[in-house]
Amino acid sequence: YISAHFTQTLDPFFNNITKGQDFFQIPNGAYSFINGATLQGTNDEPRFINCCGVNPNVYHPLLTLAIGFPLIAFPPWTAFGIWVGIHLILTTSLVVILLNIYGKNKYVYLAASLYLLNSYHYYEIKHTQYHGLLSFFFFLMLISFEKKREFSAGIFYYLTLLVKPIGFLWFIPLLIYRKYKSTILAGFLFLISTIPFILKPWGNYYWTNLVSVMGHTRPTYNLAALSVILQVEPMFFYSLAKVFAIFLIAFQLLKKPKLIAVISVWVIFQLIFYVLVFEYHYTILATLIPFLILTKALKKTLIFWLAVIMLTLPTPVIILHLTGSPQILPPIEYSMTAIWSIFWLTLLLITILKNSKSVSPMKMALDDRLI
Repeated sequence: YISAHFTQTLDPFFNNITKGQDFFQIPNGAYSFINGATLQGTNDEPRFINCCGVNPNVYHPLLTLAIGFPLIAFPPWTAFGIWVGIHLILTTSLVVILLNIYGKNKYVYLAASLYLLNSYHYYEIKHTQYHGLLSFFFFLMLISFEKKREFSAGIFYYLTLLVKPIGFLWFIPLLIYRKYKSTILAGFLFLISTIPFILKPWGNYYWTNLVSVMGHTRPTYNLAALSVILQVEPMFFYSLAKVFAIFLIAFQLLKKPKLIAVISVWVIFQLIFYVLVFEYHYTILATLIPFLILTKALKKTLIFWLAVIMLTLPTPVIILHLTGSPQILPPIEYSMTAIWSIFWLTLLLITILKNSKSVSPMKMALDDRLI
């Protein structure tokens, strides 16, 4: 936090970040709406601030109103600082909850340390992104599932969808594991909080954007890197993603791993194949890894620990900077850093697929009765 917002000491370890570019989407949208325009805050509408190449708002209308209205009560850069403070509070709260729940586990301080040390946090902290909300609600959802509290799991699952709808990837896997109450509750809440907005001209941007992303053919980071390095068209990876999704469902049905392992492989699937992945999306791994360490979902091999450590450390950007690369990396060098992330991510995926422990049918039936 100190480096990102004051000293910039750690900047050489990371690629260029435009401060405020992502943050001001939501305040701009709320400001635009309160001044009679849409919730997007486009260039031709009233804006809270014009700076830093900020794009039109793409976040859920309800989230935009809930966060944006309080923030626009302050001057723009004061609102920015307030959200930095909120992110810090969420981070601290997550660690406190982790220590309280798993305090007797001998690996709890290691797990908490790896969460705090995860280098991808830097991208989100400097961006002052909203992905931290997703990670926090995702963490509470996993805690609720571990405690067999399906209702609260459904609430937190819904909140992840409200921040970013990537959680729909977990919908079918959760249904397969008979988490009917949480999935139906999350889906229902999402529908009733979305449909009223998309029926309005000032709120239908959200649905339009979702449809646009599903048809997006210009990938970023992971798939862009693979396309550049392997010299193949992005459409190849879309076909590969379909095949791999079928494989993951078969893995779940045949091996019956623990729920945390199932969610883990789908998170990794999203990070590898989602067309609009950026570096800060990897922060969800910082939330996921402690659960893989503290639960008995899989056997912790040397390869597992190697992948975890390498996904905690920064990518080798500093080497590129020291050899003369500018702060904004050229396409080939930028692709190399993404390939680095994908390699260790794939290694973690392989260890989960190979070493995850199965849940017996009797245990699943017992869990159902407890729920």
